[in-house]
Amino acid sequence: MKRKLHLLSMFILSVTLLSTGFISNVHALGDLNISPKIPVSVSVKGENAPSITTTVTLKAVNHAPLPSDNSLTFNNIKEETKTFGSINFTKPGDYQYIISQTAENKPYFTLDKRVYIVTIRVMNDGKGGFVYQYFGHNQNDPNEKSDKFIFTHTYKPPFIPNTPPSSPKINTGDSSHIYGWFLLAISALYIIYQLHSGHKKKSCC
Repeated sequence: MKRKLHLLSMFILSVTLLSTGFISNVHALGDLNISPKIPVSVSVKGENAPSITTTVTLKAVNHAPLPSDNSLTFNNIKEETKTFGSINFTKPGDYQYIISQTAENKPYFTLDKRVYIVTIRVMNDGKGGFVYQYFGHNQNDPNEKSDKFIFTHTYKPPFIPNTPPSSPKINTGDSSHIYGWFLLAISALYIIYQLHSGHKKKSCC
């Protein structure tokens, strides 16, 4: 009788979670030690975007067990998905985690600063083993529930208009030389005029 009541409670719990859209895939394992893996993705949007290094970290809440390596490094241009290492659970319960990212500071990038709150629910399967499911939501928007944890950076450099090249400027030289020659010509004409006038006076007298 107790076994039937346990199975019925498991069924009601699963139906309730499904109806609220709050459940991810349910995984069944016969072993008492289960090792779920949580996938995360980092993507970059933007034309001709350079690569950017991002580190995604899984932090435990309330002393939940952690994988041996709780950080993942991405160095991508488009989209890349990786998985945290196995987490070993030995008893049923709700285990909470925080998934966040840090990225290098590069110009023209808008970084995705979302933080995910993730719950891994471990339950008895009624057969001497465990089943588990994981689900999560955006820390800043609890209504944004998801079993996919994605960080999307956007690359948008400033628009530079394509202007035609300007015509080359013709170098005519220093105009002061022209004025110098002009003054020299005026002076020469004046001297010639004076000489010519003096010659006329001598001829007349």
